[in-house]
Amino acid sequence: FKVVDLWAVFAKFGRVGEVYIPQKRDKRGNRFGFVKFKEVKGVEALSKRLEDVWLGTYKIRTNLSRFGRINSKGPATKDKSVTVLESGGERPKSFQPFKAALTGEPVDKGSSVIDVVDADVALDFLQVLEGSYVGRLGNGVNVRSLQTKLSLTGMQSVRVVTMGGGLVLIFRSSGEEVCEPIRNKGWWGGMLVDIKRWTPNIVSAKRDLWVSLYGIPLHAWGESTFRAVASRCGVFVDVDDVTRNRLRLDVARMKIESSICGCVDFSIKLVVQGASYMVRVVEEGGGWLGREDVFVDDQLQRSEA
Repeated sequence: FKVVDLWAVFAKFGRVGEVYIPQKRDKRGNRFGFVKFKEVKGVEALSKRLEDVWLGTYKIRTNLSRFGRINSKGPATKDKSVTVLESGGERPKSFQPFKAALTGEPVDKGSSVIDVVDADVALDFLQVLEGSYVGRLGNGVNVRSLQTKLSLTGMQSVRVVTMGGGLVLIFRSSGEEVCEPIRNKGWWGGMLVDIKRWTPNIVSAKRDLWVSLYGIPLHAWGESTFRAVASRCGVFVDVDDVTRNRLRLDVARMKIESSICGCVDFSIKLVVQGASYMVRVVEEGGGWLGREDVFVDDQLQRSEA
């Protein structure tokens, strides 16, 4: 059984916050797992309801895990329970994720205080992710060309979606496995590298975004300038056809890869042949070109460095 199976079963009894199934087995060779419930008002009442839980044709034995008990005395133990119940109120100071409690791996608390927000798992998408793969695009390959290649090889049901940072998710919306297309290296050879099954810890630290550039002097309108500007906030990827063919010269559109989480919005002084020009870089959909950035009287002038 998978995490999604346990999650679906126990979600009927309350709000599930975490599910973890260790790789190892207990002394009897049985698999076991942990489920954490959130906002539980009556632990004993919930425990009573969980006495008759079935997963398919298997009856699941449940009990309260020792390290899940807020008022538990003594050290945490590797209890062979299936369900961990968390009562309402404040989280205990000694709280740690199931995996850390079982394996003894330290929890990286970081150098600064970060707000923690509990989020529910999207069960419908989790079922899709369980059978999906993650790959890294090869040089010069984009999602559109990869999706087209899939369609031409008769795999229209397989979708490719960017995850940012050159990573793509390969999946079927129906939730079926995509292992068969992955084994067929003929269609993705040279287009994808580092293909592996999706796991929750695969998260791209970068994102792809489009930015608008205002104030680029015409005699510096070229890829070398765009690459130089992009280096201030990420890595240059491409420009749109309008910018490349100089069909519009009041604004340039550039695609970059960046690890910046916030909205990209800054000004930079561009120096060309000893003269300086102020260029505004604004992420599309996030920034706003204020009144102070609209040039009127000196629109055709340049300031000497």
